[in-house]
Order: sequence, then structure tokens, then C-alpha cells
Amino acid sequence: MKKRISLLLIHTMLISLLIMLMSLFPISVPVLAAERHIPLGVVESVYGRNTTSQFIYFGKNKGTDPIKWRVMAVGDDKATLMSEYILEYSNYGISANRNWSDAEICRYLNSQHSFASGGFLTTAFSSVEQAKILIYSNTEESRYNSPGTFTPNQKIVLPSLDEVKDGGTFGMNESDRAALEAEGFRGTPNDVMYKKSWWLRTPGELYDAALSVRSSGSIDYHGNYVGDRLGVRPAFKLNLFDVLFTSDAAGNGVKTGTPNSMLNRVVHTNNEIKLTLIDSNQGLVSAATTSKYIQREDTEIEINYQGAITGTNQYLSAMITDNSDALKYYGTIKSLANSEDGSGTAEVTIPRDFEDGWKLKIFTEQLNGDYQTDYASVPVEVTLTAKSKQNSPGGGSSSSGRSSSEGGTSTLSLNAEQVINRLSKDGKVAIINLFKEYMPYTFFSTDLTLEQLKVFTNNKFTDKQLQEILGNPQLLQKLGIDDSMISRTVFLKPIHNPSFTDVKLDHWAYGSIIEAASLGLVAGMPDGSFAPDNPLKVADTFVFLDKVLLLNNITEPKLPRSTVELYINDKNHWAFNHMASIGSKLSEETLMTISQLGDAPISRELLAQVLYEITKDRLEATREVRYFTDIQSSSYKEAIDYCVSTRLLSGTSSTTMSPQKALTRGELMSVLIKLESMLK
Repeated sequence: MKKRISLLLIHTMLISLLIMLMSLFPISVPVLAAERHIPLGVVESVYGRNTTSQFIYFGKNKGTDPIKWRVMAVGDDKATLMSEYILEYSNYGISANRNWSDAEICRYLNSQHSFASGGFLTTAFSSVEQAKILIYSNTEESRYNSPGTFTPNQKIVLPSLDEVKDGGTFGMNESDRAALEAEGFRGTPNDVMYKKSWWLRTPGELYDAALSVRSSGSIDYHGNYVGDRLGVRPAFKLNLFDVLFTSDAAGNGVKTGTPNSMLNRVVHTNNEIKLTLIDSNQGLVSAATTSKYIQREDTEIEINYQGAITGTNQYLSAMITDNSDALKYYGTIKSLANSEDGSGTAEVTIPRDFEDGWKLKIFTEQLNGDYQTDYASVPVEVTLTAKSKQNSPGGGSSSSGRSSSEGGTSTLSLNAEQVINRLSKDGKVAIINLFKEYMPYTFFSTDLTLEQLKVFTNNKFTDKQLQEILGNPQLLQKLGIDDSMISRTVFLKPIHNPSFTDVKLDHWAYGSIIEAASLGLVAGMPDGSFAPDNPLKVADTFVFLDKVLLLNNITEPKLPRSTVELYINDKNHWAFNHMASIGSKLSEETLMTISQLGDAPISRELLAQVLYEITKDRLEATREVRYFTDIQSSSYKEAIDYCVSTRLLSGTSSTTMSPQKALTRGELMSVLIKLESMLK
């Protein structure tokens, strides 16, 4: 007999923190059952290559081929993974550079400098996968048999000597270290003797050498010249906090999306797995039971849902977990392929073998196929309670952290402080790192906005809980956020009826200068003049530009603070926050060029590049690009053409732009007012 029970939806974000309560599920010996099932894996700690080693498929090499990673260590809600195969061949560095954090291979693996958009991190992993990769380590490491240390504080690294040596932390031996090339990979070393040899991140004893592993698996303690092309086997640390569950990497046929109200029993299986990750971009579904009790028979429950993300390979899914949070049943219950599927109803059958306290969890899911990571929303959970003679509809007491309505509806009601107390150490560290790295340098307000706080807290709180944090800054301190991570507040000082002794009504930039002063973007000189023809240095230029962006609520950085402060590092400079704010919105290549100017004036062509990078995709071209005879060989021609087409810049004559001419105060005021008008 089936009894249909209706579920009532509540606000989508009300219980998004529930995933914090989930843990990875214990694994048993492999079993294949005759019944319908979903094979389940778990990230566990296994050392060395043997029959019980575990492998995770995560990301795609060159954006195409799934990458197989060996699990080297697990602990504190994170797993250390190393590529099972050589993914490509590369030099370690150029110009005899064996310093890991400045080496060519480090920059390539982490998509830094000239590899910003074409490096390994950005081409191998989706944005969701990238967000789950942690900074590898903040612990200093020694160079091999030579003085000095370095810190591998990047996301993607090469393995170190201490990790892969006999008796090292990865538990490897010589046969374990012998590497094969990834299937389908066609890269080549620069010498046949280096085929299947691969780099370690540990610098060697000579100034131009880094350690490596030979094709036999033995370690070359002398190291190789950093200009040689050896194999690359990256390693990284995966945040397990947002792994909803794992499943067979391929071939099981169940996790390919055949919706059915009958869920599949979970059975443990082989050692090659893929992940289902929590993705904040997935639509969230919320539900509450209208009855607390379910018949001890197969019971079909009706789900009313709203706000689900729709599209190709999108599904409404369900799982049932037991009292220890182990996954017992899973399945997709409805396809969300069409836009009209964003709201509606679905059914899920509760199996008769459930026990009191087991939980039904509903979520949206994107299934991406064999060997590829799947994405899911934060699940919404309903506690299951068996109906008995002693039970009456709507009766029973509420559990800790829950409240019961008259009809028995149960909803989560943890406050912000309770959530903070339940965060793991790594969960807090991840939030602290987001504040440290991506908090904007400047704001017009002393307070964070709800949306900003949502990003910096890694989507671990509901809107209601974030409002609690905004209203009680001491909760930020409980998260480990100190004042040094908060942005500097900027105040504009508009000048009423401005006038300057050297800017008359007939001055070509009179209107722009007066308007900029009226807005509080700029002030004159102490003697009452404006000096419109004076050349501008980087500091003043960036202060003025940053104020215009702040006026238009443009604060988000492109570069993390750790990168910005490699180039803008004088925190005692009067304009540090403004300079760093604009610098964080540039490419690293442009930021490096800016930092090398020192006290020299900024050129018109370099201003064009800065404007191009901070406004690209925000402004529309409204006139045709004009031909200027003196920009054809400029490194910044594309940026100049963009600025001309958007009317930010004009030529110094009908045929010239004077790209290398120093930018003047008057010229920048004209740009600022145009930019302010266009960004509104």
C-alpha cells in the first residue's frame, strides 16, 4: 500500500547550511548486488600504488581528457591528490630560476602572469572545481642540501622530495614513483633520456637545478637543469567539506539520469570514483513535512518545489541517510530539462526499511557523465519518523535546533553563532583565506553588504544568519576575521562652487575639471591652482580612477591580494589602498609594468591599457576606430582602439594619439567624467 503525503515548500535559502552537518560515508568491502543500486565510494587515506589504492577523476587535461588522481593522504576535511600520470612535459624555469614560487612551472600550474587564462588551473578545472581546491601549504620547506626556504602557498604544486621519497609522507617507493604518460598525451621531453622522468618542486643544491624522479622511479638527488623539459605530475589539496557524495567514475549506468520515484539502494564498489560537489550556483529546493509520521510501508511522498535551476542534464534528486549520516538510498526523481520545470511537483518513495531519525534530502543536480564531476545544490532535509499507534498526526516534540508548527511542519532554525561553532577548522580557514585574498581594498561604506559577505563566507550561511553577522561584528571575530582584513572606507569631499586660478572658462578641460571637483573626485593645489598640464604619477591616477569606480559600486577584484602585494607592497604609502584596489582589477602583466614605473609619470597608452582592463565588458563601442599614425607599433594598440571606440580617449590631433606622452591632470579629468557618465 502506498500513502501519499504532501510536502510544503519554504524559502529557498532557509536551510542552506545543512550540508555542514554531512560527513563522508564509511566504505566497506566491494559488493555488487542484484538489486538496483548506486555504487558509492569514499575519499579515504591509502598510501602507495597497490590493489586498494583509491583514485579520483577530477578536471580535464587541456580541457579535454579526464585526469586521474591518486589519493595520497586524507585528514582535517581535505585530501591530498597527485596525478597518476605524467600530463605533459615542461621546463621548471627560465634564466636558471630554481625558486619554486617564481618558477615558470609554478606560474603555469597556477595560471599566473602570462598564463592567467591559459595555465593549468584555469584550463583543467571548472570554476566550481577551482573553488574546492585549497592553498597547498603555508609551511616553509627547505631546499635540498642548500640554504634557504620557500613556501608552496599556491593551489597547484609539484610533489616535494619529502613527500615522495622512500618513507616520505606519501608512502611511496621506487616502483610507486615510476610514472606512465596519460593516455592520449603526445607531449615530448627535450631529450629521450628524460622520457617518463618528472619534476619535483624541491630546488636542488645548484643554483640552476631542481630535483626530479627518473623513469625508473629512482630520485635524482643531483637534480636536473631547470631549462630541461621533464614530465609534470601536479598535486593539490581538495576541500572535502563540499563533497556531497562520491560514486563510481564510470560504467554503473545509475547516475546517468533516469528519473524514478523509487530510489536506488547504495552499495559500495570499486576504487575509481568521481565526485558530486556542492555548487552555490545550483538552484536550492526547500521543503517541510505536513505530517511528522510515515507509514511503515513503501510510502510515496509528493514534493512541491520552486526555484530549481533547469537545463541540459539538470535533475531533481533525493537521498536518504541513516542516523550516522551514511548514505542508504539515492536517485534522480525528475528531469529539469525545460524552463517550465523550475517549479512543480515530483514523487519519491520512502522504502519500508527506514528507521526513525533517518533523513530524506532533496537537491538539484547536474549530471555530467562518466569521469566528470557532478554538481548539486545544498540539500534540504526532512527527518523521517515511523507512524505507530502511539503517534498522532501533528503530535510529537520538536528536536534540537528545530521548531514544529501545529501541523507538524519541521524547519531548521540554527542561528549564526551555532553555525560558526559547527564549522570545521578547515571551514573557518577557507573563509579567512577568502577575506584575506579577495576582500576589496576600498569601500564607500563602513559595512559589508549581504552579497559581499555571502561570497566571503563561502556560501555557508543563510541570508538570515548573514544578517545576524552584519548586525553583530563580534561574530566575524569568532570566524577569525580581524580588522586588517576589512577594507579602507573612502569618503568623498565635494567642493561647492569650485574655481581654480589657472583654469578659466575657455580652458578646453574647464567643464570636466569643475565637475570632478564638484563630485569630490579631485581637489586643487594648496595655492588655489589646479595645474591641469602637470604630468600624473601612478598614485594620483589610481586614486582618481578608484573613486569613480567606487561611485559606481565596482569593487570586486580580479587578482588575489597575495598577487597584488607582490607589486604594490608599501602599505605605509598614502595611496596604498587606492593603488592596490585598481591593481587588483588588472592583469598581472599590466600590474607588473605599473609597479616598475616608480615615480615616473604614467603614459597615455598605459592609461589606455588600464582603462581597457577595468572597464572591458562594461562599456559599448559607440564610434568607429580611427587610424592614428603613431600607434601602429604600440604594445597597447588594442587598448587604445578600445578607448577611442568607447569615447574615453581622443587623439592629440586628427592623426596622432601621442601614446608615450605623459598623462596630464587635465586629460585625466576629461576621462573621469566620461567614465562616470558611461558607468551610470
